[in-house]
Amino acid sequence: MVETLELASPVPAYQEPEVVTTDTLEAQDLLSRIATADPLNADWERMRSNLSGFLMRDWEFESDNTVRQLLELRNFVNTQFLNRGRADVVISVADASQPIDIPTDLVMGTQGFDSWAGRAPRHLKDTKFKDGTSANIPSIKAIKHYASRTTPMPPIKEMDMFIQPDGQIFFSSTNDGEHRLASAILRGDPNIKTYSIRVRHLNHDVLNNLTRR
Repeated sequence: MVETLELASPVPAYQEPEVVTTDTLEAQDLLSRIATADPLNADWERMRSNLSGFLMRDWEFESDNTVRQLLELRNFVNTQFLNRGRADVVISVADASQPIDIPTDLVMGTQGFDSWAGRAPRHLKDTKFKDGTSANIPSIKAIKHYASRTTPMPPIKEMDMFIQPDGQIFFSSTNDGEHRLASAILRGDPNIKTYSIRVRHLNHDVLNNLTRR
């Protein structure tokens, strides 16, 4: 008897996602969802705001432990392995001088971090200072340094927008700006800017097991 082997289905060829600019109706619909999304970290933000009234305004002079403990209380999702295949659509700015505002409340993760307190102390961040010098310093110190600045955070090159089956959306950085994101969260910036959003639909609700903080 000869056994017939079934050939595996061919792997579909990779296709680049559709790119839409912010001035299109499809992009406007997605951007409207961002603006009206349910908050995810309102309780944590109230705690941060209350605490900052007791601490120095310059986070750079606060102890590493104080800042680390505060940031570790904020919800964090390891998005490194979430749906890293092809994005459904990419929203790109129509005008580079007008980046997209992303509410920091909806930013739930970033690649390479263990929490919003950054990487383990052994991983150093090359950081530039106001006097033009630079040095490799621990992640938490870089976050404190950027948070102490009074200038707007530079835009993130690209961010992921995840859409759960229940309709909730949240964001993560890809390979750029993780320390800027953590610093914006620490100092209470309402938004972080980006030039591009990769929209990805999830097949399960990631945030269900998190405490809304």
